Amino acid sequence: MMMTRALFLLTLFASLALAKPNFSGEWKIDAGKSDFGDMPAPDTVAMIVEHSDPKLINRQTQTGGAQGDLKVELMYMTDGTESKNTVRGSAMTSNGKWSGDALKIDTKIVWEGTAVSIVEIWKLTSGGKILELTRNVSSEHGDSTMKLVFARTDKK
Repeated sequence: MMMTRALFLLTLFASLALAKPNFSGEWKIDAGKSDFGDMPAPDTVAMIVEHSDPKLINRQTQTGGAQGDLKVELMYMTDGTESKNTVRGSAMTSNGKWSGDALKIDTKIVWEGTAVSIVEIWKLTSGGKILELTRNVSSEHGDSTMKLVFARTDKK
């Protein structure tokens, strides 16, 4: 009996330690805490994320900034399965994988004739109220890094 209880507790604690965060929610950029690297900051960025592992859907709306107004729906898989999306007519291929409690999404796209590699790291902080998204962009024109900080706007 004691051994069964010990195994149960060990299994429970192990499953809690392996639990992945859920990014579902409504998020708004905190421009004051974000670093847009060498890109001008957009006026607004908002995301609605639906996450049911291994599928993550990101509906993002942006106004202003270098890319102007943009509204996209991106679907990623978090289990390493390849996903395909299109942004402004350019096809992109992504692979998402967990690294501990962070999600790493590696994306390849040809943007205006230039091959671009984008690596994003998604991580929840502050008890799930903050989503930190680090984005490294590389192309033949150079590399840049952005740290985007999103605050949860829904009541989860």
